[in-house]
Amino acid sequence: MKYITYLIIIFTILNNNTYATDLEKILKDDFNSTLEDFNNIPKIINLSHLFYTSQIIIADAIIINNDQNVREYVQSHKCSCNENLISFVNYIGQAYAFPLLIYGTGIVADNPSWRKTGRLLAESLILSFSITQTTKMILGRSRPFNNDGPYEFKFFEFVDKYWSHPSGHTTLAFTFATILSFRINTWWSYPTFYTLAAGTAFARMYYDKHWLSDVFLGAAIGTASSLLILKSSEKKDTKPQNSNLLIQPSFNFINFTYSW
Repeated sequence: MKYITYLIIIFTILNNNTYATDLEKILKDDFNSTLEDFNNIPKIINLSHLFYTSQIIIADAIIINNDQNVREYVQSHKCSCNENLISFVNYIGQAYAFPLLIYGTGIVADNPSWRKTGRLLAESLILSFSITQTTKMILGRSRPFNNDGPYEFKFFEFVDKYWSHPSGHTTLAFTFATILSFRINTWWSYPTFYTLAAGTAFARMYYDKHWLSDVFLGAAIGTASSLLILKSSEKKDTKPQNSNLLIQPSFNFINFTYSW
């Protein structure tokens, strides 16, 4: 019965010509902003980004050599008392509808800031997941629970159990963490959201779904993609709010900002 009530409310709102006209304009403007953001990405990328990418790839290759040891340690130190917390942070990596929720709330509440946050989340998710899923399918790395070892790659394998590298859950978690941290831009937003994202990365190893190098690369892709979107939007806030010291991730790895 409640679903019928919701449908009636939605139909009533959309049937209002004035609201429908405004909504159409909002959606069109935001869609054009999204296209503009993606069109700006090639203009932003330079040699420094390629240098940082090479560093990430080298670091990832080094980490692979320690994947088995880390897996054995995590699997041998499981504790049932942490199950609820780990299950929660793992779920963060599955919240695909979150950008739509934020964007929809911005429309209903007539809040442009929420709309923009939802739009940037969606754009970053599209970019980061395109990279992650393409890489997964090309590399075809065996997941830990297959017990094939960390060096088993079946290139262009389109089966989930060979989609280990990089971690999609971790990509999503760090995508959300980056956008929300920069959009809220307070002293607590960065450590809070990145701690939750790190928790998601750990959960993927805890459940034996990914290797350490998988979550490392997923975190790098999610963070870098979001930073590209934020920069390409050319509208993000740069001044810290309600804080003297901010520690922010960037293409230079970490920025320390102090204001008074």
